[in-house]
Amino acid sequence: MLKHYPDKPFDRLPDDIASWDDGEHVCQKKCDGWRFEVIKTLDGDIHYYSRHDKSLTDDIEYHLKQEMKATTEMMPNGSQLDGEWMSRRACSKRPGASPGLTLFDVIRWDRRWLLRVPYEQRWERLQNIVVPTDNVRLVDCAEPGEFVAFYEKQKKIPTSEGIVVKHLQSTLVGDRKASKKNPRWFKVRYRGGQDGETLLDHLRGGSV
Repeated sequence: MLKHYPDKPFDRLPDDIASWDDGEHVCQKKCDGWRFEVIKTLDGDIHYYSRHDKSLTDDIEYHLKQEMKATTEMMPNGSQLDGEWMSRRACSKRPGASPGLTLFDVIRWDRRWLLRVPYEQRWERLQNIVVPTDNVRLVDCAEPGEFVAFYEKQKKIPTSEGIVVKHLQSTLVGDRKASKKNPRWFKVRYRGGQDGETLLDHLRGGSV
């Protein structure tokens, strides 16, 4: 079974957010969960893995895998999706939070790696195949012109750490041995730390 390690974003500060709201980037919620990959093998079997290549197939809640079936049935064999598993961490126990699967990228499709396909096209493909349920969804995105306001909104959402901004023409740089940082992906975290409760804007001494 082939698996591609997902890319990671670079850390940036809140003061940078407005400059990305230029029509060339997408701004998404940074979910406070566990990175996961869902893989449909060449034989049609479904497997779940962590970013560090640990099998999560027996760990992800049964009802979530059942809710994912409508989406995985839309995937051809030899495909891989990238997302975040909202469970186990403290965020899943906060008021209004519950286990769920959030999807934000397509890495492989119908036996073909999409490493050189721009994110805008990968994101469009994902939107066409994800079947939303109560607990399986696409990642939330900001409207154009609302990146700063979207970041401020994340501060009030228990399952959000902040935002991730991706250039619409960005391609993937990781490989099948390790995750790598993507030079055209950026994250601005409001909340962090081992318990997910440290307020980083306050530590930085600034805010948007």
